[in-house]
Amino acid sequence: MTGEAGCGCGTGTTCGCDDTAQAGRLPGDPAAYAHRAILERMLDHVAHAEVGGHRPLLGWTTRALDDPGIALLSAQAGAAHVIAWNLHRQHADTTLTRGDDAEALQLLTRLLGHRRRPALAATTMLSFAVSEIEGAPTRATIPAGTKVSTIPAPGEKPQVFETDADLDARRAWNSLSPVRAPQPQTVAVTTTALVVTGVGHAVRTGDHLLAWQGQSGSQTTWVLFRVAAVTTDDDAQVPTSTVTVSGGRTCAADSYVTSGATQGTVILLADRAMPFGATAPDISFMPESVRIAKGDSATAAATAWKDFTVFKGTKLDLDTVHAAAAAGRVALLDGSNSVLTRITAAVDTARSDFGLSARCTRLSLAQTSAGSVDPSASPLKEMDSEVRTLSIYLETGRLALVVPLADPELPVTGAAPAQHPALPATAQADRLYVLGTHELPPGRRVILSGVDTTTGAVATEPAAVAKATAATAGGVTATLLQLESTLQHRFRASTLSVLANCTVASQAESAPPIPGASGAEPGAEILGSGDPGVGLPRYPLRRPQLAYLPAAGPTGFAPAIQVRVDGRAFDLVATLPGDNPTSRDFRVLARGDDGAEVQFGGRLPSGIGNVTARYRTGGGAAGNLDAGRLVQSLTPVTGVSSVTNPVPAEGGSDAETDSEMRETAPRAIRTLGRAVALSDFAAFAEGYRGVGRADVAELRLHRARTIVVTIATTTFAAPAAGSDLITGLSDAILAAAPPGTKVLVAGFVDLVMSVGVAFAHDPAHRRPDVEDRVRAALLARFGAAARPFARAVHRSEVLACVQDVEGVVAARLVSFSAIGVVEDAQGRLPCPGPEASSTGFVPARRLSLAAAGILPFQELTP
Repeated sequence: MTGEAGCGCGTGTTCGCDDTAQAGRLPGDPAAYAHRAILERMLDHVAHAEVGGHRPLLGWTTRALDDPGIALLSAQAGAAHVIAWNLHRQHADTTLTRGDDAEALQLLTRLLGHRRRPALAATTMLSFAVSEIEGAPTRATIPAGTKVSTIPAPGEKPQVFETDADLDARRAWNSLSPVRAPQPQTVAVTTTALVVTGVGHAVRTGDHLLAWQGQSGSQTTWVLFRVAAVTTDDDAQVPTSTVTVSGGRTCAADSYVTSGATQGTVILLADRAMPFGATAPDISFMPESVRIAKGDSATAAATAWKDFTVFKGTKLDLDTVHAAAAAGRVALLDGSNSVLTRITAAVDTARSDFGLSARCTRLSLAQTSAGSVDPSASPLKEMDSEVRTLSIYLETGRLALVVPLADPELPVTGAAPAQHPALPATAQADRLYVLGTHELPPGRRVILSGVDTTTGAVATEPAAVAKATAATAGGVTATLLQLESTLQHRFRASTLSVLANCTVASQAESAPPIPGASGAEPGAEILGSGDPGVGLPRYPLRRPQLAYLPAAGPTGFAPAIQVRVDGRAFDLVATLPGDNPTSRDFRVLARGDDGAEVQFGGRLPSGIGNVTARYRTGGGAAGNLDAGRLVQSLTPVTGVSSVTNPVPAEGGSDAETDSEMRETAPRAIRTLGRAVALSDFAAFAEGYRGVGRADVAELRLHRARTIVVTIATTTFAAPAAGSDLITGLSDAILAAAPPGTKVLVAGFVDLVMSVGVAFAHDPAHRRPDVEDRVRAALLARFGAAARPFARAVHRSEVLACVQDVEGVVAARLVSFSAIGVVEDAQGRLPCPGPEASSTGFVPARRLSLAAAGILPFQELTP
């Protein structure tokens, strides 16, 4: 390099500015203008200085710093170094890519309308339970600011959340159950088990029972079973017994025979009897005189007893005394036919006949058209001769089948059966009936929890009540809950509960009042005194990290602060136009020390300590918690027994770092709170609170051009069903977009990948260390935080990622799959974007890899 070309420092090779060193440098790079580099360039110029074609200083060869001339040059190089360093800093601090002064970056972007995003507070919904103990209050008022914290695990810090509003909690609202229609058990000859209410029944193995099957006209159909086993459930909320049965066969009877029986009735026939004479001796073994006197032919050759029949008119003698035989009970005559009849009278008597003498019970039986007991009528005429074979089962008690409730999918939509036949049908996904009358006010927050019919997993979904209407019909007292938005989940009714003692809570703590302060409202901090002689006055907040909570607007958040002057509330604004003496506006300015200050748009009236503020502090990604973590109440409330967060806490994020600001500021400056071009919608969404990634596509839905914005949260997960993030962002985009724009904000479906790798490693590296590096590389490349929406993954990408790891010599994919994805012929796992379908809309997909999806590594062998 010669002359002034290139670096502009003159000729020579000792300037430190060769092509390699200069590559990629911006003007004013301090590496080129360090003291040593400047001094070397000056000494190089001295050696080559010419006067009249001669170099008079060529003999000045010393380079010792204690030489006066060299020392003078060194001092000059030091001065140049200081000047160059400051010039470089001025140049760097005026660019987003080079500046590392946080305050300079904020001021620079603020000139263009962008403000650094502060730490945002996570929000969730808390569900309180009012004590169920008898005598305890049935109602409790939970004030705003009630603190609830986590129970920290080892190494964790407790996370404290506060309720955002007062809550009127009631015992009856702890958990509301959906209305479910009765769905009686169906009885058939193939039934193998009957579940009856209660325990301790006198049901034993071998007993017979009748189960009501149906009714047609004046006749009732029953199914006769034999008991095979009996089990009880004493621990159930309503104890039940399960009777295992077999040998089912049908029997018909006039309805009056089993008077009082309805659907669900089970008649227990535990007393078995025989007709009198069933145990009579064979007459052929009797003396001749007996055969002649009592035989059927009145001769010594008689082969049967005279009048050896079951019935005498409508009367029937049993083999012995049976206490279970009583008027009004049912008797089943089971022989060649099965006849159900009713006992009209039962008396104990004595009888001597057929060589027998015993006390017995005489039954009087009712006439029945379903097999009359008239001996001259069929089929009982054939039974009249069945003295030895006829079995008589006597009713000993009645049981009731457990009437289970229907288990529909809720909410009921489309043409599905009504939630209850006695109540008006609801065929929309934003309403359902709950048991009881509940005067839930509009806007009341609730959480629905139950098993999702699609996934089979327990799901929770927050919602807000738009209207609660009492409904009573057919003996059912219910409340129709109409929600502000449609439900995303479909719940199994038997598992669904509606938690109605719910309120929003945020990871933001209220500032306590200053001890000893006077004149301020409770919980307020005195910022200072007003002075009408000061324009645009500023007052710093004493506590750091002012909390920012969800709010309407293009960014989706606002500081949690209320300011008063002389007790009058001032309005929070984003910008102040200038000194306006009559202004009642203020704004919040961030400071570099994690603090904030309040600036007013006008001059304040004089007064001592008349400027006050109530505000909350906190926020950060640590507030993003799983469901069920917030269980410890730090503000006890009388009557409240427990609290938890059935839904995760989300939306928390740390303050923007300098590197993040370099990426977000250009997008925010490009949109300036407006969304016009297609790319603007994604940039706008990524500047909204709680959004970690956004993508945009244009589809035709319902014959209309629709902008579909797919988002992930700051934890790169899909937004939870019922999340305010989707509705809030949708409203903000519509406010920023041209009129008439149709926008759909949606989450995505995560397609979880599974990868199995076999690789050979360099023996110079420990195998466990190489495995750790491979695992880290795969997660960094294909983890949720790195994966965009609607992008396929090719086998070669995975192999290239593994091959790039230090210590890997060769690698091969053993397995490569994702749930619900079929690998195509090119070796890719497809990952489509949002699509319009015949049913409406299919969200975008995302292929991602979690630690559990990396299968144990295998050794690659030749």
